[in-house]
Amino acid sequence: QSPNIGEAAAVLRETRYSEFFDKLDHPEDFEIALGEAFKSRANEISELIEDEPLKNYLNLKYDLHNLKLLIKQETPLDGLKTKGKHEVDYEPLKFPFGSLPVSQVKEWLHAPSSNPEETLLQKAVAEGRKTWVKTQDAQELDFVLDRWSFKMMKELAENSEVEFFKAYAQKLTDVTNFLSFYRARRQEKTKDFFALVLLEGGAIHPEEFIERYPMPEPEIGSLLHKAQLGQEF
Repeated sequence: QSPNIGEAAAVLRETRYSEFFDKLDHPEDFEIALGEAFKSRANEISELIEDEPLKNYLNLKYDLHNLKLLIKQETPLDGLKTKGKHEVDYEPLKFPFGSLPVSQVKEWLHAPSSNPEETLLQKAVAEGRKTWVKTQDAQELDFVLDRWSFKMMKELAENSEVEFFKAYAQKLTDVTNFLSFYRARRQEKTKDFFALVLLEGGAIHPEEFIERYPMPEPEIGSLLHKAQLGQEF
């Protein structure tokens, strides 16, 4: 553990990050160097992948993270009753790479009538904006965009030529719904709340989880079989 930022930067100059830290005028700007290093490694991985949908999926979680920040930063709230509104600098929190069309998203947020709401991204921006205007609740915004991220993953998997990606997308959706099922039951959430966090796109239809939700000892063996989740799960 280094005693200060200067010492930490000196250590990092002895690692594979040296090319990025050597460009810094001040050690306090280390986050810039780490961001550039992250961007460089992401580009290297992207160049190794030939399947375009899979490549876009690897960017998806970073794109959705940046989208959440853009919605908070760019959605006009003037004249609305806000909950503890204060100025936040979101720029340092954004990932410096990805496939999100930032300028276009900003336009949709400032002028929602310009958003045709045809693609999944456009629909995600529209719903995310409405949610933020209505609630200014970060958790509610997370719920909305997380659901859209799984829809985007499903669409990318369907257009991919990589069979493993298709199976991965289905299983990830089902596993996430199983985790939500048990987490919501443990926290004694209502069935209506549970229905809100369920995801589409798995082998198990959300209604099958909802039917079992109030049962004292729900039977899940048939669901595990349907989702092809073995003993490891």
